[in-house]
Amino acid sequence: MEHKKDGWIQRIDVVREQPKHFGDIVIIDGIRVDSLENIGSNKILTLLSRLEPKDYVDFYTPLPQVCN
Repeated sequence: MEHKKDGWIQRIDVVREQPKHFGDIVIIDGIRVDSLENIGSNKILTLLSRLEPKDYVDFYTPLPQVCN
């Protein structure tokens, strides 16, 4: 999905493929949201499967919140 506003483009990838789940799923405004632990584990699996710069940014972004 893509959202454009003020010259910025926000892309959202929707994926369903993880057999193991870490942390709790919360529901915010009727939308299921993964835990940061689960998002992080998905990012690690992605880094192991491909080498795109955006994947390193995606992995680094939640680290300060998870490591506190």
